[in-house]
Amino acid sequence: MIGRSIATLAVAACSAIMAAAGPTVKTLGVSGGHTYSYTIAQPKSGRNTYLLLHGFPSSSYDWRHTIKDLTNAGYGVVAPDILGYGASSKPTAVEEYAQEKLGNHVAEILKHEGISSVVGVGHDWGSGLLSTMWYYHSELFTSLAFLATPYSPVGPDPINLAAINNKTTAAFGYPIYGYWNFFNETDAAGLIEKHHDSFTSLLYPTDAAVWKTDVCPIGKLKEWIIADKSSERPSYITKKEQKTHSKILLNGGYTGPLNWYKAAMSGLNRSPTLDTGRQSIKKHVVFISGAKDAVGRPELAQQTADAGRQSGLLPDIETFVVPDAGHWVQVEKSKEVSDILKRLA
Repeated sequence: MIGRSIATLAVAACSAIMAAAGPTVKTLGVSGGHTYSYTIAQPKSGRNTYLLLHGFPSSSYDWRHTIKDLTNAGYGVVAPDILGYGASSKPTAVEEYAQEKLGNHVAEILKHEGISSVVGVGHDWGSGLLSTMWYYHSELFTSLAFLATPYSPVGPDPINLAAINNKTTAAFGYPIYGYWNFFNETDAAGLIEKHHDSFTSLLYPTDAAVWKTDVCPIGKLKEWIIADKSSERPSYITKKEQKTHSKILLNGGYTGPLNWYKAAMSGLNRSPTLDTGRQSIKKHVVFISGAKDAVGRPELAQQTADAGRQSGLLPDIETFVVPDAGHWVQVEKSKEVSDILKRLA
């Protein structure tokens, strides 16, 4: 077990961007008895604030380049370690990871800081959380950006994992969510922690195409880490950054992060009393995809955008595909992503 405290790690992880732009790391107790850690920077006069919601398996540290880019331009930021990650609370009960609860927690942070409007930005599961926050807290957002994972409106039914995997296998030759089956197993967290170097090398690979063969197909990710296979560290992450990332994740473990998947598969994110009028986003929305992302494929984002435009769900939607980027688009191509985000202010 790593000796340094989680709070110390959170501060260390943000130290470089704090020195350059003046963000600070705060903590706040929210409903349910949980504590959140979040990086915050105040905007310069007349500038908007960006809410940055990370995905799996990461933390607010994955926004380090984005925070620097935005704050250097005078924009405010709020980047929380979402429940289960970083220096925030890590409950073990799956029920605590229902996205309505998580969205309420983030809204509490914004209210505590006196922030009444933000540009909402989500990556991966952060995009899912942003979708949920729109449904329950739409008044907070002036515009929204979904990275890697497009808008997914709150619906009345649980996610149909088998249907998604069957459909994407037919379209692309592999199931994009095949790894979810492993993440739902009781020993998944322990296996990932035991083989963390192998897991990290696969999730942050040099060649994004390896996801098509060793992440997405059912059973392949588990096979990879049990065999302790590895790939070279990609050029977009330094050795120091990789070490910091691993320390943050291992200090908290993977029970909480995997509960995001288990909550979705358990139907905890659905809304049986659905108000369809609240699903439509009548604000400017952008989807940002990495051209090489095997999970958040640009074709799926474009299909979602086209369908949303036709149905009225997304009347003001714009799509961007970032060349030579995989799933971690805001890390791999931070300037390109930040330039797109600044257009939403």
